[in-house]
Amino acid sequence: KLFGLFGLLILFIAGVLTGIAISLFVTELVDSLEVRVQDSLFSNVLYSRSQVRDALVQVQDSQVYYRLLALYGKTFFVSSDFDSILYYNRQVKQFSRNVSECPRWNDVLADVYNVEGNVWMQLNRPDSAILDYQKAYAYRLKGKRLHLLPDICINMADACLHRSDLAHTASYYRRALFLCDSLRLSEHTKFPVYYGLG
Repeated sequence: KLFGLFGLLILFIAGVLTGIAISLFVTELVDSLEVRVQDSLFSNVLYSRSQVRDALVQVQDSQVYYRLLALYGKTFFVSSDFDSILYYNRQVKQFSRNVSECPRWNDVLADVYNVEGNVWMQLNRPDSAILDYQKAYAYRLKGKRLHLLPDICINMADACLHRSDLAHTASYYRRALFLCDSLRLSEHTKFPVYYGLG
């Protein structure tokens, strides 16, 4: 009985470790796909889009699927197909109601709201953009990719500038500068902040 119990325990542990290994492997694959898509997004948007579309067909985990769907929606920004971005973002946001909060998913939602804010800026709706940027900032704070926080602050500053709200514009640029320093980001990252403040 003792050996049988020990054998079941080993099988259980092996199953758990296998599940963790598969989850990590899938996460690494999606991370590398995201990097590839971002790298070729502006030079070959159709290639980027096809890469994500192929992955969407193969993926089985629903959370990974919607993470990829958010990335797929993002590819439409380059071609200024704003309706498609909002369409795919709406699906991701609807799915997120059933997802328990975790840092990786918060990063996905931060991307969704940041891109949506960019859409509103392109459509000359800075008030809507600021609301989305604020949500993006809140989700990014609870995520893993904190190095992207200054970018959201720069976006918020630009939206405030669009409304001729110079006080908040300067405030968001200064927050971006503070974040660059506290996160120990490179001097290169600070260039757009200095430019905006100037």
